[in-house]
Amino acid sequence: MGSNGRGRRNVMRELMDTRALVVGAFLNLTDPAVVDIAALAGYDFVVAEAEHGSLTLAMIGHYVRAAHNRDLGILVRVPAGDPGYIQRVLDVGVDGVQVPHVQSVTDARRAVAAVRYPPEGARGMFPKGVVSEFGAHGYANVAELVSALNAQTICNVIIEDAAGVENIDEILAVPGLDIVTIGPGDLSGSMGLIDRPQDPAIHAAIDKVLEACQRAHIPAHLPVSHAPHSPEELEAKGVWMLSSGTDLGTLLAGMRADLAAAPTAS
Repeated sequence: MGSNGRGRRNVMRELMDTRALVVGAFLNLTDPAVVDIAALAGYDFVVAEAEHGSLTLAMIGHYVRAAHNRDLGILVRVPAGDPGYIQRVLDVGVDGVQVPHVQSVTDARRAVAAVRYPPEGARGMFPKGVVSEFGAHGYANVAELVSALNAQTICNVIIEDAAGVENIDEILAVPGLDIVTIGPGDLSGSMGLIDRPQDPAIHAAIDKVLEACQRAHIPAHLPVSHAPHSPEELEAKGVWMLSSGTDLGTLLAGMRADLAAAPTAS
């Protein structure tokens, strides 16, 4: 329950309220032990990768329980433009969603509508599920519950297309956006610079989005590979979230390092 004895904790929102910078990782593995490992490694949050890979809703539910047990924030990267799926992952108790390929005002409004209950959005009512503590939420009525969930749930849009960069000021004017993630990988493909994510044109596009986020007072999220190196630079550019990689990539790198350190036959 929340600190006031009502509602379910939203750890990601708590982090937004109390932390100047957070670092997380994307998770693909189907065993929720990977969430425990992320917490023990010292991460602040995890993102369940449901846009790519094989995670099911049931697996994400196990992720949620592990994350909250470890005081980790948890978001889900959802398939683009799927409000039905957004509703279902929010119903299993995640702190919020990352909505990919937001390229226009229409995309941004659709994302917000999927995350927020009426009158702020169009999310379907389900006051007996995990996110509402199965009805034991402690609020006086459903209206109070809905108002609290609308205030707490994170709507994190991803800008990863040239059109999204071009339309960034209009996108950020849509009420209800909490965080903006910048995706250099897909952005490089969209700009005709695939396999060149460090191209100066990519960095110029990232800077354009970061400047727009600062004007709109919306925190930004970058991968470590494209982030400034010091906390002071991060703060100056309005970067609040960093992601360091994926469980799959980290596992491969660690196994390769172990193998390289092992004695080999002559």
